[in-house]
Amino acid sequence: MKKEIAKDPWEPRLKCITGDECTMGGMPAWVVRSYNTGDMFADARTAKPNVNYGTVVVKSLWWPGSFNFFDSGKVTQFYCGNG
Repeated sequence: MKKEIAKDPWEPRLKCITGDECTMGGMPAWVVRSYNTGDMFADARTAKPNVNYGTVVVKSLWWPGSFNFFDSGKVTQFYCGNG
């Protein structure tokens, strides 16, 4: 059993993405970009500036075509490829 585990060690399910192994060429495993996250808009009901329509995109360099979006409190994962 120890030999099998040594061949393919497990990793914790929830961990920081900065701990992922770099890709070939030393590039990080993930690229994180944010768009319009610094802009605050007034809430239609309260008129207080607390609404943000920015989007954060996390792109995988290990799985080209894999994108994760965070927008308005919702997370969406999108993959376009043949893998």
